[in-house]
Amino acid sequence: SDALLSRLVLRWRPGVNTGDGDETTVVGPVSFFSLEFSGALGSRAQRENAFSEIARDPPTARDDSFSFQHVVSGLTPDTTYVFRLRAFNGVGPGPYVWRRFSTPPARPIAPVPVRVGARAVVLRWTVPDMVARRAVELRRSFDEVSAGSLHASRVEWLRVVAAHYAPLLSFLQGVTTTRGAATHLSGSGSAGHSGPARQSLLDILESSDHDIIDWAWLCDCLGTATCRDGEETTQFLADALTCAGGHATAGAAADAAVARHVQRLASPTTYVLERCLSELHGEWEEVLRTRFGEATINGLDAGAAHQFRVRAVNAAGAASPSGRATVINTLLNSPPPPRLARAHVRATTNRYPRASAPPHGDVVGVGGFERRFAVSSTTVKLVWLGATDKLTGGHGLNGRGGGPSDRILAEWTGTAGEDEGAVSLTAVLARYSHGREDATFDGKVLPDVLTRLGAHRTHDAEDTALRAAWDELRDAARDVVRTAHFAAWWNADVVTHILQRDQGVPAGRSGGGPSLGTVTTYRGSGRGTEVHGLEPNTRYKFRLRLVSPRSHSRLSPPLEVWTAPAPPSSPIIVRDETKAIVLNWRAGPGGATKYVLESRLVNSRDDGTAAQAPTPTVRHLAAPVRAHVRHRTNATAASYDWKVSYEGHETTVRVCGLQPRSTYRFRVRALNDAGHGGPPSALTQASTASEAQMLVPRRAAEQFSVRAAGDIVVGDTILFTERLLVDRGGNGALLGEPARGSARPLASNANRGNCRSRNATGPQHVGDRTVAAHVVAEAHYTKKGVRELRLEIVWCTVSSHDAAPYVLRPGDVTQRDAAHVIQFQTFRQPWVDEHKRLP
Repeated sequence: SDALLSRLVLRWRPGVNTGDGDETTVVGPVSFFSLEFSGALGSRAQRENAFSEIARDPPTARDDSFSFQHVVSGLTPDTTYVFRLRAFNGVGPGPYVWRRFSTPPARPIAPVPVRVGARAVVLRWTVPDMVARRAVELRRSFDEVSAGSLHASRVEWLRVVAAHYAPLLSFLQGVTTTRGAATHLSGSGSAGHSGPARQSLLDILESSDHDIIDWAWLCDCLGTATCRDGEETTQFLADALTCAGGHATAGAAADAAVARHVQRLASPTTYVLERCLSELHGEWEEVLRTRFGEATINGLDAGAAHQFRVRAVNAAGAASPSGRATVINTLLNSPPPPRLARAHVRATTNRYPRASAPPHGDVVGVGGFERRFAVSSTTVKLVWLGATDKLTGGHGLNGRGGGPSDRILAEWTGTAGEDEGAVSLTAVLARYSHGREDATFDGKVLPDVLTRLGAHRTHDAEDTALRAAWDELRDAARDVVRTAHFAAWWNADVVTHILQRDQGVPAGRSGGGPSLGTVTTYRGSGRGTEVHGLEPNTRYKFRLRLVSPRSHSRLSPPLEVWTAPAPPSSPIIVRDETKAIVLNWRAGPGGATKYVLESRLVNSRDDGTAAQAPTPTVRHLAAPVRAHVRHRTNATAASYDWKVSYEGHETTVRVCGLQPRSTYRFRVRALNDAGHGGPPSALTQASTASEAQMLVPRRAAEQFSVRAAGDIVVGDTILFTERLLVDRGGNGALLGEPARGSARPLASNANRGNCRSRNATGPQHVGDRTVAAHVVAEAHYTKKGVRELRLEIVWCTVSSHDAAPYVLRPGDVTQRDAAHVIQFQTFRQPWVDEHKRLP
């Protein structure tokens, strides 16, 4: 009994004097005995050798019978106390006899699983120091306000905690509770699931309407609390509050702490951890002995039920009653990560007899990934392995240890089915069946049943898991669970696969930030699924978890998947030339890392030139000196194949090396950071010009017919005017001219002018310059708020002879601020596809 742990029964007899041999001699008559007590070993009274008399035997001179014993009550379990005894007679007192006696250890708390794995668990059965300190601070702060009573002012107590107990304040903020409300399950679907909202205990206290709070109510709230530090912290709170409740003052608490430290040194306690072999037969085996309050148990079966309990033994050999047992279901082995499903490629006939491959066929280095794997811009198809003995521990999912040979032996001996092992489902269900075969229980009881079976960590890990179990077990007609149905579900070898993904990291963003949570994309017993609703050109991480009625696994290693970029817009024709075509396209949603432009010759009106036609060459406008030449061939049939004309980051390119008076088809693919391409864009058909259309100043009004009202984009051919201001005090350099790409005037021209202009200082207006140029690139400078345009000069004229040295040569590349270009009237040449120019 636990009541015997707090008392000692002391017995003695008259003094004897032991001789050299085995003979003993009784020493003198005794009138009475006096028993004295100094307190626990290590306490202040014991350290100061202060004793007080607690009993006399017999109590008075009128009592002539000796009891030779005394019961000392109100002691603390697992504590060593110091006593002394002496006898009195008519001559006087005799010498003291000193003894130390220890109370049996207290019943240990149920082992709390700190970490649970597939083959090992870490158990703890002593209160952590952090939790013990918070419990002592809670009691001490409460007593400061209540003056030792069980009631305190709520406002005053919160003020004291905020002013003097900052760690306790943070601890209470992290404790959430429902104040004893239980989760209610009824009906089907989410509409019938109404669980109480959990609130921070500190928020409840601050918003309470009660001016007086009770210590018992506070303990009840903490008893149903959940700590952010983990489940084990929550389970230690009740025991810590019980220990803290016996020390009303700070001095008593400090003295008790010193005494406990001395006790541990003088009389260390040994803990015996036991594991249940058969709950039905009450068989337990000792696993280990340790003086620590935590232990790791290895070599367990994966996905099996285990039951552990602890008893304590002190240095004198006195043992405590066994503590409450804890049921733990080890995890299933973690599954391997899911895999990308292979794409189903259908055989197609060639509908283009003049081409050696269909227009949507694969090209070298592009499109191979999406042809092999089922990945698109918004969907991903994944597959995974089914549950095997390797994942479930080699003994199925019914929770019984041992391999196939153990089960065969049990069936042969006739003991199969009689012993349910460490956890008896029959014993658990008997608490609710009351001897009836057709017993049922409602949704309020389901969490308690799962807790007694050790599966609450699996089905309470998330609200949807408990809801899924209820929906599978409930009898829809009566809204209850039949015990027979629950037993069949519990013993079934069924594994549910749960596929989860993160929120995704778009291309160009770092994925090292905090996680935004996970999304469950599949829950079922299948071996694959197609995930929808993804964003294009985004990296996702997919993980798989196994869940059985008894246990679950950890998440698998992640599978990183890049969704394909969305198809770009169809190529837009900017302008056509006799042997070149300038194209522009826009990125799809989510953007892309780079693009691949493909071209195919449709027909040519030049007789006999198709076979000798060179492959299209790209001079992309951002770097006109570079070119990509791919797949040169002289075969006539190959001229009509799809070829890579450009591969890079730009969205405006000039495809050169084409045949005059010929028709081509173009399409664009987008590639992501992983090099995976999406489907091609819609086709665009364009023809090279029959005659060269030269841009010349005399036809400027005809060729530049569209006013550019600040909407200049890459690919435009613009006409603008700028004023030329020369520094008269320098070498004739233009003021405001960019350092790179600017035209350098000749020294002889820079020194022209009359004497007054040469001797003057400040800017001098020498004329205006009209420039026609292709916009080949743009750059944005966010900090400066500047948009710069890179221009390739087509032609340039000046308004005066003094400005002649500042004429820009055709083909020069210069750079201008966009605001500078549109300072005066600016015009542009219309695109061939002018209606598609702006989104």
